[in-house]
Amino acid sequence: MTLPGETVNDTTVDCECGESLHIQVLRSNADYYIGFQCPNCGSYSRESRYYNDFEDAQEDLDGGVFSR
Repeated sequence: MTLPGETVNDTTVDCECGESLHIQVLRSNADYYIGFQCPNCGSYSRESRYYNDFEDAQEDLDGGVFSR
């Protein structure tokens, strides 16, 4: 079982509420990151470093070359 905020090695995870989450580019207050977010519970985890723009984050997600 993965706890919220823990790094996972998958492209989908199940949230405690039962929602299936898919890895995606997300935005924090200042920057973009790759992670999981639940539409019911909010932020689930961050799987990457922070990026200055969406395109760079999406490129790393598409290429599978991201890490914290």
